[in-house]
Amino acid sequence: MNLGVDERAQTLERFHGGLVVSCQAAPDHPMRSIDVIGRLAAAAELGGAIGLRLEGEDDIRHVRERTGLPIIGLKKTRSSIGRPGITRSIDDCLAVAAAGADVVALEVVDDADRPLAAALEMLRIARRELTIPLLADVSTSAEASAAMDAGADAVATTLAGYTPATAHASVPDFALIESIASRGIRVIAEGSVTTPADVSQALAAGAWAVVVGGAITDPLQITARFARAANAAEATPLHATTGSRHPLS
Repeated sequence: MNLGVDERAQTLERFHGGLVVSCQAAPDHPMRSIDVIGRLAAAAELGGAIGLRLEGEDDIRHVRERTGLPIIGLKKTRSSIGRPGITRSIDDCLAVAAAGADVVALEVVDDADRPLAAALEMLRIARRELTIPLLADVSTSAEASAAMDAGADAVATTLAGYTPATAHASVPDFALIESIASRGIRVIAEGSVTTPADVSQALAAGAWAVVVGGAITDPLQITARFARAANAAEATPLHATTGSRHPLS
């Protein structure tokens, strides 16, 4: 029997107005270690995160034993569309929930290899099978509305910019966040949120919560950002801007 709407709302209330940190690493990433993921999650909790987003049953199970923070869980799978699929089967939904996730995230988009109708049908089945909140990862306002009608408890803007209809969207898509929130839908901002200012702007646009991933938990991504800035900067001799002052004065 599913939890009632009130009980699921209580779970989502734990995320309201806060930062959710996504602790993930792909199989070929230098940070790919269950222990590392656990440590990243612990650091996020100490730093003030009010929730976590984790991928895969092993990571969810490992972190679940070490934190009381609510977990948004998902399962990524290979696809033919140039990005991983996000919890695309009922079996994956059930596995993520069984591992200890408080919320299951699943994609509900109109994509090149799966029409929106098929994604919505899977969402309806998941709503019948699961007793915890379902978070629909969407890319448009129309998908958000359709997902809510099909049984989602909240939506996230995770896939804005990753579907054919949104390939040229600017991210973070604050206008999308505002559009969805204006309909009274709980919308979690996710996707290319890289600065504290982005977090503030997303919340001001009406986001229920904000997910930040690699900008916090991926040293490779963080280093690359700084390296690009360093490589782009013009090398200007110190004496050219400081006159006769000694460089260490």
